[in-house]
Amino acid sequence: MAPSDSKGDAYLALNPFGRIPTIPHGPVTLYETQAIMAKAG
Repeated sequence: MAPSDSKGDAYLALNPFGRIPTIPHGPVTLYETQAIMAKAG
């Protein structure tokens, strides 16, 4: 992903902060590293 891709409308719809990482997980989208790590563990 190019840095400018995280500022596009499609990505901002998933993550309003435009930060990486973002992981869609069922009906929710995880975009905070701590939440992603908690779900992965």
